[in-house]
Amino acid sequence: EAQSENGSTNGATELTREELEQRIQERTKELEKVNQEISATQENIKTTATERLSIQQELKKLNANISQLKLNIHADEIKIQKLSLEVQSLTLDVGDLEISMQDKGVAIRAAMQELQKGEDESFLISFLKNVKLADSVLAAQALADLNTQLTVDINNLRGLRERLRTKLG
Repeated sequence: EAQSENGSTNGATELTREELEQRIQERTKELEKVNQEISATQENIKTTATERLSIQQELKKLNANISQLKLNIHADEIKIQKLSLEVQSLTLDVGDLEISMQDKGVAIRAAMQELQKGEDESFLISFLKNVKLADSVLAAQALADLNTQLTVDINNLRGLRERLRTKLG
């Protein structure tokens, strides 16, 4: 009986040894080809899995970078708010110093006017008014102290203005 390609026997014809060998070799080649395709497919699966892990790692890195950038932006926003508050504080300090300088300027002008009045009067009239020399010396010292403090305040005001310009600049 003859065998068909699937291995069943057929009574009509039998294959010769040479034909069997040829078919065996064909099947062997076909099997090798399929095994190569299987190997290539498995290699492709491994490569895809490795690529997937690489992509996941890269995605984690990108997400970490995004989080860090968001935190940096938030920190910068807080720094800006802090600097804004510092500018407001310095502006208030400058305003307070200007008011203090104006008050001291008024006091110095008043003291200078009193001294001028005193200089216009003669020593005898001052003596007759019972103005003591010690009071005049104390008034002059107070005026000098006020002038010194005003100079210090002016220098402080200049320093504050410079700091304000630097922080704004």
